[in-house]
Amino acid sequence: MRDNARRLLTILTVILALWLVLGFWPLSIGNQVIFSLCILLAGGAALWRQRRRAVSRQRSEIVLPPEDFQGAVVLVCGDTDGLFPGRSAHGETRHGWYLRGDSAEQLPGLAQYLAAARPALVSQVSVLLAVVPEHHPSGEHLAQSLRDWRRSIVQCRTWLNGLPPVWSVFWVTPPGGQAGESRWFTITPERPGLQAQQKGQAPQSVAGWQREGSPASRLHQTLWLESILTLAENALFRPFRARQAELPPLNLCAAGICLTPVAAVANNLWQQQIAAITTLSPGNDAAPGPHPLPDLLLSSLPHRHGVSRRMRDAGLAAGVGFLFLALAMLASFINNQRLVRSVGDHLAVYHRLSGTPPTPKLQAQQRLRADSRLLDDWLRRGGAAALSAGAVSGGAADPLR
Repeated sequence: MRDNARRLLTILTVILALWLVLGFWPLSIGNQVIFSLCILLAGGAALWRQRRRAVSRQRSEIVLPPEDFQGAVVLVCGDTDGLFPGRSAHGETRHGWYLRGDSAEQLPGLAQYLAAARPALVSQVSVLLAVVPEHHPSGEHLAQSLRDWRRSIVQCRTWLNGLPPVWSVFWVTPPGGQAGESRWFTITPERPGLQAQQKGQAPQSVAGWQREGSPASRLHQTLWLESILTLAENALFRPFRARQAELPPLNLCAAGICLTPVAAVANNLWQQQIAAITTLSPGNDAAPGPHPLPDLLLSSLPHRHGVSRRMRDAGLAAGVGFLFLALAMLASFINNQRLVRSVGDHLAVYHRLSGTPPTPKLQAQQRLRADSRLLDDWLRRGGAAALSAGAVSGGAADPLR
């Protein structure tokens, strides 16, 4: 439907342009033919390009949300392998639509494709930087990965009306590889400090959460959290807050930590980090399913209303119509000025003739009568007043009345 609207707009533009060339602008027959051919060729090229774009969108494996989608649209980058089962390109929940960025080079292209296909959803787009420390063999490997993703995120601002909201989540195996319910900890603008949160429950401060349940289990998880926060501060928060060459500071609007079983590489960064703090070790068993998606953080993201494709197409149509009227009035004004100069020249010739011999003066009278009939016809039909800012009154220019 949206492709048909864009094609109709292109056809309308071609018709109006031909109308201007053939009906308004004072061009010779040869120039009219040349301009008409150029307009037809340009219109045909535009229609062909729109057709190719429509076919490429149909062949694309990316499943985009509908135009009227009300939830958050999240571009997921970073360590995405555990978030999308079967390396699928998207994930859908009740509150959000997650689109996977396979690589730092592919993410700007995904943002451009989304902005072109769903312009009304651009204001709902945010970027999730997923970090799984157990997927990285060293701190330098993680730092280089984050630098690449940061540069890619900044490039997305070209198509997303500025830098989109950026947030991050760390997925880490809990102490001892416990495979119970995933535990979430969040940092959001609405609440101070780190908050513990379970599915279906209100957030509570970590201090209040520590007073509940088994003290030993809470102590282990507290040590885990402190180590994760230290790693996040050194690898992500602090570097992103500082300007890096041409890259501006990138402040995160929200952050989260999810304790859930994670498939890990041998001797990974997280094992090295935690070994210096406690004798507990993360479990090495792979997670039975995909990592839980961070829906509970979506309500903390900024949302604005965008401009729908229908509204944008209507604005383009109005702009084309306004441009046509402006050019038509300008052409009519030029034609009227040429007519006024022509009548003035005929009057000057008539007054200069003495009448001997009579033939030249009779020819001049015939020309003036033809001018008079033309001006009278314009006055009856209202053509000059309707089409031109330089309306002409024929009565004052006719000496034969």
